[in-house]
Amino acid sequence: MRKYLFIFIVSVFSLTQTKAQDSGLSFELHYPLVFADDLNSFSDVQGIFGGALQYQLTDNHKFNYGVEYRFDLSQSRKDNYNVITSTSFQYLMNHINLFTKLNVDEMEKFKVYIDAGFTVYKYKEGSNSQSYTGFNGGLGFNYDIMRRIYLQVNFNYIKGFKKQQQTSFVDKESHQIIRLGLGFKI
Repeated sequence: MRKYLFIFIVSVFSLTQTKAQDSGLSFELHYPLVFADDLNSFSDVQGIFGGALQYQLTDNHKFNYGVEYRFDLSQSRKDNYNVITSTSFQYLMNHINLFTKLNVDEMEKFKVYIDAGFTVYKYKEGSNSQSYTGFNGGLGFNYDIMRRIYLQVNFNYIKGFKKQQQTSFVDKESHQIIRLGLGFKI
């Protein structure tokens, strides 16, 4: 595992040092801090890791926009009161968003952005699963450390819905996620 991580880091660093034309594509790795509402199926949620793939459609000095795919892998525990064990649930949130970025300073290192889009996630425990669909919206900022490497912090509010098949009852959940990440422009 360490060997593959080393190869990945060396590959990304070598890509960042090339003088090739910017493709508008960037990749991000982040840690999600998840805050779930108490009314959710699982409210004690811990982030594991996440990532994003962004494609910026424009390359202007002040204002840009694009599309992104973002995912967050998290887990939660549920205590079994009749048995002294606890059950671990993992879930993967998938987000497809549109984003806009605004360059704040003249050096174009600091960027504020807004994103919004569609979210799908599923809780899994063995063969049991619950699927939710919904919407997300958020804001954040990027700071360019080097020409192709940047730090990113963002906040997203996620509202998910699940309609029960037997009844017309709609189960609602909401999450807030703060992501701390490192991005690479390709």
